[in-house]
Amino acid sequence: MVTGVSPLFSAWCAVNRQSLTGIVYGEDQCLTVDEAMRVITYNHAWLEHQDDVRSTIEIGKWADFTVLEEEATQEIREHLKDIRIEGTDIMIN
Repeated sequence: MVTGVSPLFSAWCAVNRQSLTGIVYGEDQCLTVDEAMRVITYNHAWLEHQDDVRSTIEIGKWADFTVLEEEATQEIREHLKDIRIEGTDIMIN
């Protein structure tokens, strides 16, 4: 990457597919918030070949998680990118 990318901004883009002027491109291709959250968690770990140690909450995997100020739901998809991150935690076996 040339610049840092916010995972929640990337999720917002995939969910809303909206230009700076408000035009929605490919509305039928918008992801749901649940799908976008999976992309930035499980799918990301899978791409890095780390899905065996992180990405889902299971015994034997790293406790790698982020706490958001509010739940990411379909109802708040328009401001998904604005949700504040309360904290992160990584605990390795």
